[in-house]
Amino acid sequence: MNAPTKRAPDFTGIGNWRAWRGRLQPVGQRGRPDWDATLEAWLLFCQGAHACWSYWWLTLIHLRPIPGVKPAYVQSPGNGWELLCGAHDPASEPDPDSPEATVRLLTPLDWVVQFGSVKTDHDASRVAVACIRAIMSGRVSPDSDFRQYWRRAVPDTAQCFAQGGHPQS
Repeated sequence: MNAPTKRAPDFTGIGNWRAWRGRLQPVGQRGRPDWDATLEAWLLFCQGAHACWSYWWLTLIHLRPIPGVKPAYVQSPGNGWELLCGAHDPASEPDPDSPEATVRLLTPLDWVVQFGSVKTDHDASRVAVACIRAIMSGRVSPDSDFRQYWRRAVPDTAQCFAQGGHPQS
C-alpha cells in the first residue's frame, strides 16, 4: 500500500502501523467555518485492523462556540472537547499534508467520545496523543470493535492528565 505522504510518520507502531499529524490550514482559512473547531487531525495507517480498509482519521475538536456555526452538541456539562475516529473511504487517497481537502470518512463513524477534566487545548491534545500511542502499540484498534473501550479510556485518560500525569505523557 502506498504511503499517503513522503513525510516520515510522527509515530510508528506494530508491524507497519503509522500515524501522521495532519497539517491544518490556519483557523479562518480552512474552507468551512465548522473546520475551525478542529485542533488536530491525525491520519492513522493500521493495516489489518479491518478487512476492508487501512486508514482512519482521529480528530480532536473543541466544543466552544464559533460565530456562524451551529452550536456543538455537548453531551454532559464540563465536556469541552471531542475525539472522533472514522475510517477513511478506501476509494480515495488520504493526505495528512492536506486533510481539509482529502478527508473522506465512512459513516457511521467508528467512535466519538466527548471529555472534560483537562483545562486547556494543549492538555486535550495530550489525550489525543495518548490514544495514538495506545493504537500504535497494537493493544487497541481505531476500529468500531473497540468503541466501548474508547468510551471509557478517553475520559479516564483526560482525568489522569487533569490530576497531574499519565504513564503515556
